[in-house]
Amino acid sequence: MEEKLYYQDENIKVTNLRITCNHVTIPIDKIDHVNVDFKVTTMIASFMSFLFSFIVIGILCYLYGNWGYIGILLLIASFVWYRMVYRSYVELKLSTGAREVRLWEASMGKREYIYRVEEALKGALIDHIKEKELSAAKSNSPQPAFSASETVILKRILLEYDKNNR
Repeated sequence: MEEKLYYQDENIKVTNLRITCNHVTIPIDKIDHVNVDFKVTTMIASFMSFLFSFIVIGILCYLYGNWGYIGILLLIASFVWYRMVYRSYVELKLSTGAREVRLWEASMGKREYIYRVEEALKGALIDHIKEKELSAAKSNSPQPAFSASETVILKRILLEYDKNNR
């Protein structure tokens, strides 16, 4: 089988057989689901703490005078937290069985990059599923129309039908 390239840059390579990112390779047939996740609640919490620190500065300066620098430290810490969350706001996640792998993260400004990789991954997954279905259809081994449990259920239904019609 020939390897078909869907997307490639210096960080990520997506083919019909595998995805390689940061020297980690995951086979396409092991991937169940591709998801783009936004850290909305964390972003809101960090932004609210940043705004809340302004109120704390005002209260500390008004009530305690010289203790206002504690509010400034809180303001700086909340701003640093906000910047950290902003840098990794959008995540590309893959589900492989029971595991969920965080493949890549980017800031809100670079979310188009994540979307391009997601589209390439979805295209590779769809083509892999089509290829698998075609190879199953072309195989010479006959596949049963029903599983063993379905066959037993159908047999019981037919026996009851025969018994009722006699």
